Amino acid sequence: MNKHKIPAMFLAVAVFATAVRLFMCAGMFVQFSSAAIYDDILQVQKAFSSVSGQWLGEFGPMTLVKGVGYPLLTAFFSAIHIPYIFAYHLLYTLACLLFVYAVSPVVKNNFLRLLLYVFLLFNPIAFSGQITRFYRDIGYYSVAFIAISAALGLMLRAQDGKGVKFFAVFTGASLAFACMFREDSQWLMVYTVACVLVFGAVRIMLLKKQGFKKAAMAASAVAVAFALCMGAVSLVNFVHYGVFTADDYNTGPFAAAYGAISRLNNEFDDPSVTIYKAQRLQLYELSPAFAELKEQLDGESLRFQGFLEAQGEYKTGYFSFFMRYMVADIGYYTTAQAANEYYTRLADEVNALCDSGAVAAGPKRSGVVARFYPWMAGPIAKITVEEIFSVLHGTGLSQYAGPASEDDVYLKIYENFAHATIAADRYYEGGSIAANYNLSGVKLLCQRAAGWCIRLYQLAMPPLFFAAVIVFLAYGFFGLAKRIAGFAFWAPWLAAASLLSAFIVRCAMLAYVTVGSFSTLGTPSYEAACYPVLLAFIGMGLCLAAALLPMAIKRPAKAGA
Repeated sequence: MNKHKIPAMFLAVAVFATAVRLFMCAGMFVQFSSAAIYDDILQVQKAFSSVSGQWLGEFGPMTLVKGVGYPLLTAFFSAIHIPYIFAYHLLYTLACLLFVYAVSPVVKNNFLRLLLYVFLLFNPIAFSGQITRFYRDIGYYSVAFIAISAALGLMLRAQDGKGVKFFAVFTGASLAFACMFREDSQWLMVYTVACVLVFGAVRIMLLKKQGFKKAAMAASAVAVAFALCMGAVSLVNFVHYGVFTADDYNTGPFAAAYGAISRLNNEFDDPSVTIYKAQRLQLYELSPAFAELKEQLDGESLRFQGFLEAQGEYKTGYFSFFMRYMVADIGYYTTAQAANEYYTRLADEVNALCDSGAVAAGPKRSGVVARFYPWMAGPIAKITVEEIFSVLHGTGLSQYAGPASEDDVYLKIYENFAHATIAADRYYEGGSIAANYNLSGVKLLCQRAAGWCIRLYQLAMPPLFFAAVIVFLAYGFFGLAKRIAGFAFWAPWLAAASLLSAFIVRCAMLAYVTVGSFSTLGTPSYEAACYPVLLAFIGMGLCLAAALLPMAIKRPAKAGA
């Protein structure tokens, strides 16, 4: 009987913590900005179209950018009348549960599982007002954590093989959805591949030929699930727009054309500008396809004159959107096929000029990521460290959403869609973003609780992280010193190592963006996906400490048992 009482007590605590955590959403508001036309407005308008049965809406230059993940999920929440912020917090709660289940083969103590769940549950990024926008940042940290948990769960079942089918299929599906949520999900792809490789290596070592077959089947299941999910969305896009792709921004003819023009060298080796004016003038004379954009880029019909005057040049990142609108202006976005034919022609012409030496250029490339120059390596390494410390200290986190100054009638359209309240000026004292909302009672208590939670984690994360790193290193050195073999000993260490690596890689990706395009330092919306991975590593560090202490005081033979 006692055997069942303890888990029941832990379950009650977990349910209570979950209820408190979700109830704290009552003090949160949606941050809204009608000026964010390439971000918030673009994404929520697609969600509007999905709810009305029009998929992503009428085809245009921005229809197939930034993926379908956020618009479809937001449309689903709206259709079933779940409040916007509550729905995405519920999604993160499910992600925490999945992670605890994923690591259950190596975290077998119920108290540690409960502690790990609660520690993850009150993640401070979830209470940041900045990510309550009508934008994918509100969900990406959860979606990414689900993908990581699925891949990790697969890896940790390499020895006993229980639940492998579920985790293999779910790993592929969740990775596909994450890629459709944000186009910069390459770090998740690398993480998934690494976990699958470790799973395969362990199965082969344990079961020899039979292990190779099982490893191949699991890897195939991951790949097939990923392909089916991406293929399903691509098929729907084909039916609606005539092009078989999940998104035409990060891959395909547009990415090839954008990559081609960013090959041209500039005298500054500056990655933050896609193509300088000197190179544009040169290319107008050599590429008929590029010359068609001359009036829009540098003529009297400058569509983005204000931006060009403010920035001096067309900055990387922004220019990818500007270019699509310019191509629409010259008449190529009547259909997806027409646009792709133009981009293919542009890419072929520019790449041929670069390859022949007619223009000074770097290696062939594709995509909208800023071009890499050798001098960037040092700054990227430095800013990666700064990003790590930025996340550790919770830089920029605040429970206050910025006030929206738009008309209440206009805001009501979005509030009705989201079943949530937008942080309008009327909720602020004097319209100040730093002032408390004009709230009272439960809502004010929930908002203050969110602030307390943020501050508590800001104080706790740095020392806990360094403690986890020390335990992680000690556990590894202990295993090496005692020559302990076997997956049972090394599995929790591998889990912690994978999470630490994923955290660092994500910070390095943000550092690349900072050096090559625009600063992400101290911006919660960009750093959001780092937080659950960081907390998961800290949690696994605690579990390693709990496992290491009794082993360190026992005989080596028992430690490897």
